[in-house]
Amino acid sequence: MTTSNVFAEFIHTKSAMFKHAKGMRDIFGLEFHPFYEIFLFIDGDAEFISGSFRTKLKRNSLVIIPKESFHHFVVNGPEEEYHRYVLNFTPFGNLQSLIEEKMKDIYVIPISDELLAHFKRLDKYAQSNNQYKKELVLEAALTDILLEFEPPEKDAFDSSTLLINPIIKKAVEYINGNTSKISRMEEIAAAVNVSPSYFSHLFIKELHISPSKYLLEKKLVMANRMIDSGVGAVTAAEQCGFANYSGFYKMYKKAFGYPPSKTNKGK
Repeated sequence: MTTSNVFAEFIHTKSAMFKHAKGMRDIFGLEFHPFYEIFLFIDGDAEFISGSFRTKLKRNSLVIIPKESFHHFVVNGPEEEYHRYVLNFTPFGNLQSLIEEKMKDIYVIPISDELLAHFKRLDKYAQSNNQYKKELVLEAALTDILLEFEPPEKDAFDSSTLLINPIIKKAVEYINGNTSKISRMEEIAAAVNVSPSYFSHLFIKELHISPSKYLLEKKLVMANRMIDSGVGAVTAAEQCGFANYSGFYKMYKKAFGYPPSKTNKGK
């Protein structure tokens, strides 16, 4: 393992990415994303926030994040101590049904010794110069992790877990159910019976994101999914509630790093 205080090591394939990093977060972007994520918190002072709960992360906490699910990691302590393993992936090979079975909901649980061993194996190969072996190990380790991971009982929260304010939880449910129809924040505030200013303040306090940014990202990942399935970009933009395609195009490219035309063509 590298002795540097701040580092990031990667293994990439077309469908998956493994990262071992410590220190300043090297990727800032969507709190929603179109891929699945398995996150292993190793050390530091940080908390995890979803649309329904927030929890202080303990050492060796495993976080399971389905695609298109809102999530946010907040680093409270020194960022150079923020230490984690991350697996991001889209379905490959015959893993579609297994991924759908194991990655249905967000979970934050202690990792088992067996699963931890797979991450350590990935860490070992991340430092290799043999790209072929690195890719083979990544796909094998990810398959093993999915096979061995058993989702916990639903709502099996520990004492450090706090539920999101009921007003914001209701607002999130409203946004998620009406994403393409909402055009103004006042609509959401009215749906949860609070003033727009109080709603915005409470939303940011609870989720560390503004309601307008939450809605925009939700619309963008919805459009991404539609375009990836074969829907035309202009049609997807319209159906997701974007009034101007030029504006949509710029926001889409900024969010995903590629234009709509590259969405289902291997980027």
